[in-house]
Amino acid sequence: RQTMNTQRRTFRGRAGPTDSRLPKYNARRRKVQRSKDDDGTKNNKYADDDERKRQAETASAHQQDENDELDSEMEDSVDVEMGPVADDQEDHGASAPIESSPLTASDTISGEAPQHNPLDDEVSHLMKRIKNNREGFSLSKDGLVNAQEYQMNVLNAVKNCIAEWRGILGHFSTEIPPETKRSSALAIFELLQQSLQCGPLTGAKPGYFKRCGSEVATIVHAFLLQTIASEEEALDLGFTDKQAVAVETWTRAAFKAAENKKPPSKSVLQKQKAANQSKEKKDKKKKKK
Repeated sequence: RQTMNTQRRTFRGRAGPTDSRLPKYNARRRKVQRSKDDDGTKNNKYADDDERKRQAETASAHQQDENDELDSEMEDSVDVEMGPVADDQEDHGASAPIESSPLTASDTISGEAPQHNPLDDEVSHLMKRIKNNREGFSLSKDGLVNAQEYQMNVLNAVKNCIAEWRGILGHFSTEIPPETKRSSALAIFELLQQSLQCGPLTGAKPGYFKRCGSEVATIVHAFLLQTIASEEEALDLGFTDKQAVAVETWTRAAFKAAENKKPPSKSVLQKQKAANQSKEKKDKKKKKK
């Protein structure tokens, strides 16, 4: 069994004058006396390294001088070889000026900018109009709850976009590419779908008329009959078969809700009340100004 050494010194953070591991405060280190060789130089272990460095520097300097001499010789030889050629080129350049060839009629026609296509302008204007309307619908949810506001700001805007697209189809019927017609018709359908899913018709499904009341349903039914009265008209606008069936389904649902003559739901009434109060406050502020 091993016993603990109780006389072991513990380090407490200070070194006393009797500490055997550290030199005393007044202890001095002896200077090493270097012996001299026979040639009179000191015996230094770094002498060989210094000598190697001096030799390497001398060799690099000689190599640099040789490289400079070779470069200067090459430059002289190049100047000698290129001198007559440059003179010859100057003589020929002075005697034979470059003549400009006249442009032909075909060159001027090919260099002109491509002709402007009015169809692109019309489609671009329609796409911008659809984009602005959709952004307005999504940002003005609470302000479109009332039937009058919804009809004026949503349904009328969609009606104008559909009329513009119908006018483009009538004027450029044979010039519209199939891809342009397909993408534009899809944008019109998405705008129509969003219009039946905002304001008093806000919900998960477009064209859900069981909460909005008979007043809104009557307005939407009249709107659909004025814009897209049948599936044939929807197909003429470029809608697919499923899209045309969806429009016909919305029309029948609006007509059914209008005949029931039910009031709006409590949630819709609360939204309409809050919208009316905010509108009254805005009108009072305008009158004060």
